[in-house]
Formats: sequence, structure tokens, C-alpha cells
Amino acid sequence: MPAALGRYGLSLISVGHLGARSTEAARWNMIVPRMAELLRAALTRGVSPRAAGAGGNVTSVRRDGNNLIVRYSDGIVHVLVPTADGLAALYVARTAGARPVVSRIEEGENALAALTRLSRGDS
Repeated sequence: MPAALGRYGLSLISVGHLGARSTEAARWNMIVPRMAELLRAALTRGVSPRAAGAGGNVTSVRRDGNNLIVRYSDGIVHVLVPTADGLAALYVARTAGARPVVSRIEEGENALAALTRLSRGDS
């Protein structure tokens, strides 16, 4: 985990360290490039204060340098970070009372949904 992520005051873990079934590898390999593409678009375009109204259960979206912090109503926080190889890393944290984090696919799909709504400018 990049040292800079420590400043968020959260216990972040890389979703790559979550348990993964071998049957999920193909799906994960499709999620990561799309997540990276949408992250680049969001960082290029900027994050509007209306982003929290992007639909779904997103309560806030904030840009911090090249990182994007997405908070959800279920207590989950995602930190999306561009990587040197042009992809994206997804870190996840649970706030008090948050649902369990069990699958990198579930977290990846939630991040994709939030980024997709953000890229479309849904409000």
C-alpha cells in the first residue's frame, strides 16, 4: 500500500488481498482495465460537488491528488489509485457498522458502478 494512503485515517486493504476463487480471475481481469479507464476519465474531468448524488449508495466522492475516495452509505470506503502500469489499484476500508468485505469482485463491481455513474454525470 502506498504510504500516502495512511493519511486517510482508515485501515485500508488492497482488494487484491481479499480471498479470490480461481473462477473469478477472468472477471477480475475485465474489471481492472475498465476501472482504470473510468478513474482516468474522472481524474481528467474533475469531480463535481454533485458527485455524491451520482445514484446508487454513494454518499461522497472526493479527489485527493491522483486518488479518488468514494464513500458509500453502507459504511464502505473505496480509495482508487492509478498505478505505474496504467491500471488502477482498489483499496477498501470499513467504517463502524459497515457490511463485511468478502470479495474483490463485489468491491470491484461496486467501484465500477460508482465510476460509471460519475462518468455519465448522473445526479
